[in-house]
Amino acid sequence: MLNDLQNEAVGVHPSALRVELPPVPEWFRRELSQIAERNGHPMFRVVNGQTETCFRNGKIDIKHLFQTDQFPCYVPVIQTLYHRLDAKNDEVRSYKSISEARADSGKGLSDEIRLSRQMEIKALGRPCYVIEVYIAPEEIGEKNWEAGRYGYGEKFGVPQKIDRLGPFPSDGRYIYGFSVIDEKGRACAPNQTHLEECRRRWKIVTEPQPDYATSVRNIEEGMAEFVRKTALRLADNVYQYHGIAMRRFHHGTVSKPILYTKEGTIL
Repeated sequence: MLNDLQNEAVGVHPSALRVELPPVPEWFRRELSQIAERNGHPMFRVVNGQTETCFRNGKIDIKHLFQTDQFPCYVPVIQTLYHRLDAKNDEVRSYKSISEARADSGKGLSDEIRLSRQMEIKALGRPCYVIEVYIAPEEIGEKNWEAGRYGYGEKFGVPQKIDRLGPFPSDGRYIYGFSVIDEKGRACAPNQTHLEECRRRWKIVTEPQPDYATSVRNIEEGMAEFVRKTALRLADNVYQYHGIAMRRFHHGTVSKPILYTKEGTIL
C-alpha cells in the first residue's frame, strides 16, 4: 500500500505550476462588458492567462503563453496515476490521486494500489489575468485564415500535414489585449486603472480619422510653425550675441548665452 508521503514525493502536479490570483470583482466584469459591444459580444473580457486555452497546431493548448526573451516557456511535468485491478471485469481502473483510489469501494477491486508516471511537456500561461479584445470575422478574413491554416511538420516523429489554426471562427474571436499587472509588473486584481485603459483603447478605435486633405493641411501647418519658431530662435540668439559683445566691451562681464534649443522646448 502507498502512503500520503509517497504520493507527495512522486512529482509535481501540473496545478502546482499555477499562481493563485485574487478574485475578479463583480463590478469590474459588469463595467468591462458595458464599455462597448460588437456583433452581440462585449469588446473586452477578462480571463485567467494561466488556464485560457485555444486550438493551436492540432490540439487544445494554452492561449496566452508565458514568454522569456520572446520564447514561450514549456516545462516537463510528471503526471502520477494510481491503478487498482478490477478482478470482476479483468480491467484496471485509473485514478488521479491516491485518495480517489482508496475511496473507490467497488466490488471486486484489489486492495493493492499501483502507480505509474507519465512525462508531459506543459506550456506555461501568463501568470496573471489578461484583458482580451473581440475581433469580428470580417476583420479576420476567411481567405487569409484558410491560407495560413495548414502547415507541414512532424507529429510523434512522423511528417504530416498539421492543422495549425482550426476551423475559421465565423462568430469572431478574442485575442490578447494586455496583461493585468501593477506598476511593479506583478499580477493583481483588475481595477479602475485597467478599465480606463480599455476605454482609452476603444476611444482610439472609434475616433474619426482625418481625411487626406486634412492630414496634408496639418503637416503644412506644423511645418510653418516650426519655421516660425526657428526664425524666432535665431533672431534671439543674434540679439544675445551682440548684447554680450557690448557688455564685454563696456563692463568686461559676460552673461550666460542662450544655447541652441531643440524643437518642442520652451524658447
